[in-house]
Amino acid sequence: MTIANRVHAWQERARGKFFAAPVTPFDSQGRPVTESCQEYYGAVVHAGADGLAVAVHTSRGSFLDIAVRAELVSLAASLRVPVVAGVGNGNIDEELRWAKIAAEYGADALLVFPQQGNIDQIIYHHEQFAQISGLPQIVFDLYTDPYDDYTFQKLIELPVVAGVKIATLFDAITCQEHINMVKTAGKVAISGEDRMLGSSLLWGAESVLVGLGAASVNLSVDLFHSFLLADFGRFKRASTLLDQFAKMTFAKPYEGYIQRMMWVAAAEGLIPSDQATDPFGPPLPKSEQLGLLTMLSHLKSTPAYLAQRHK
Repeated sequence: MTIANRVHAWQERARGKFFAAPVTPFDSQGRPVTESCQEYYGAVVHAGADGLAVAVHTSRGSFLDIAVRAELVSLAASLRVPVVAGVGNGNIDEELRWAKIAAEYGADALLVFPQQGNIDQIIYHHEQFAQISGLPQIVFDLYTDPYDDYTFQKLIELPVVAGVKIATLFDAITCQEHINMVKTAGKVAISGEDRMLGSSLLWGAESVLVGLGAASVNLSVDLFHSFLLADFGRFKRASTLLDQFAKMTFAKPYEGYIQRMMWVAAAEGLIPSDQATDPFGPPLPKSEQLGLLTMLSHLKSTPAYLAQRHK
């Protein structure tokens, strides 16, 4: 199958789908515990995720050895769902080697972290990733390292690019503009907007790939499904619930969201509690953990949440 055919096939498979980005469990020494991921990934899919994004930022992919990343991709692929693997956030030669291995272990597409250099270098890197892996590319429109408008337009026009993960976090105007640009180019507009997921869908996003899918998956899946079904009463209720959850998890310091999602995943029994520490994030006070879990417990006891669960 040619790369053009793979791009088209992936687009057909990805539109209208929810991709969860699960965390990676780590032991007390900061070592990844892949043994916990098989059951965890299965639970995330069972809760409603259509696909998985692994070796991406939420799973601390850039800090993991290639062998560990490969195992995570293999575990995700064994569930027979679409798998997106993160690449490009490190030494380019090593990341090219990883792109090839990711394809061999079952990845269906590559989420390419923002690349450095001039426009020719950036385009060349994307084309290299596609050539060595044979996989469709997803451009990462990330708020911490945004492309200028000209570079962004050139990237989404590349034949090897199937879609764009738009993650502007709080820039509503850029989010709207980029969704329109991506769809005009015939590519899949993928919302990575954890703090304005409902709004991004109303603005035209066609798929979802979020770190919020690492735990309490039903909160974000319910919102997405109610939108697809045009059940806007349910969509409004789901948006209210998810916004409350996202406000607590995707808060300053924003890099702490991974630790917060690990706390939630452990509280829900998705990962062991002694494997719920992010060794690469900022230190967060225990009081924040208590506040987050108390809020989540209250949220799940509200009439709005219980009504959603019985749909």
